[in-house]
Amino acid sequence: MAVIARGQSSDGGNPVLDLFTPVAGALTDVAVLEFQIFDISDDAKRASPVQVHPATAGARAPVNATDLWPTGDKLATGRFVARWTPPAGEAIGAHEIRWFFQTTTGAPEQTSREDFDVLAEGAGSSPSGYALVSDLREEGVSAADAPDARLARLVLLASQYIDRVTGRFFEPRPMTMTVDGSGGRIQLLGHPIIAVSSVKMFVGMFAEFGVLPVIPSFFRVYNRHLTQGLLDPDDREDSRLEFFHWSDLLGVHATPAGHLGLGSLVWLPGVQNVVIDGLFGFTDPDGSAVGRTPDLIRHVTKLLVLREIPKMTDLTRREERQKRWRLVSERTRDQGYNLEALRLHGSFTGDPEIDNVLVAYQRPAQAGAA
Repeated sequence: MAVIARGQSSDGGNPVLDLFTPVAGALTDVAVLEFQIFDISDDAKRASPVQVHPATAGARAPVNATDLWPTGDKLATGRFVARWTPPAGEAIGAHEIRWFFQTTTGAPEQTSREDFDVLAEGAGSSPSGYALVSDLREEGVSAADAPDARLARLVLLASQYIDRVTGRFFEPRPMTMTVDGSGGRIQLLGHPIIAVSSVKMFVGMFAEFGVLPVIPSFFRVYNRHLTQGLLDPDDREDSRLEFFHWSDLLGVHATPAGHLGLGSLVWLPGVQNVVIDGLFGFTDPDGSAVGRTPDLIRHVTKLLVLREIPKMTDLTRREERQKRWRLVSERTRDQGYNLEALRLHGSFTGDPEIDNVLVAYQRPAQAGAA
């Protein structure tokens, strides 16, 4: 979830507002791409969003989806950036970017929406984080409690903590994954797949011995939670690529390379010899091609931030925030209280409201490749 301060720019050098365009599990370029930005910083505006860019209501800002940055707005295959700088007078708080794109000229138009925050000048910008500053404001955190810049830093800190203890990340992230070839038709991966950009295998120990690009049409991407909305079975818990074999094609024959038939295709056994470029992340299906951060992860992020709002020198308020869950009785006149006996309620913070969620989202142990 992106945040951007007034006066800072989203562009190819700082891609705060970006879009990924997967099609059938593969990152794919688009022919036409446009966007609009709306102010939804209060209840009235959320009910009736106010367009702030372009300034003319109903107009759309074009994106150069053909040329790579800095000439154009294309960052990589299937990834683009919106160029926009919040002006000094832009409303503080939640905003929405709406994307409009066509995969090919004349194809049906598709749309995508994403919330982000505009912050005060000097507060910084970030394309990631599992909650928004405006989420904390809605929970009653005032500017006196913590200014925008500090809340934004605490959200990033809480998000990094969640990544660390769960072994996962909960937003779309482009990355290159290098894994050991399984020797079979199935290649297990460590993170849920949103989309694949390219796959290649090294034939030998060294690249100069040969690199074999793998044609996407010859393997299946297991991301049915996004492409089909299927959560049982949940491919996020068993992410993998799988070669098509004869039995999958109902009698259709194809020859992928030389004399090799589909029944011969395997992920070559080796050490770090399979390289997958793509988009990964544990996201919940929401009708979009990339999904969204799970609501429970967003909730836990806010709880973790609330624990850290008192500064480290404010021992009384900090202790109250972090131990409140243990309170069993309290006396206001003498300011006395009793705490539940300290015992292990959760594996991480000790607070069961937080830890029970984090345990549920922990990455399972990897058993190896088939």
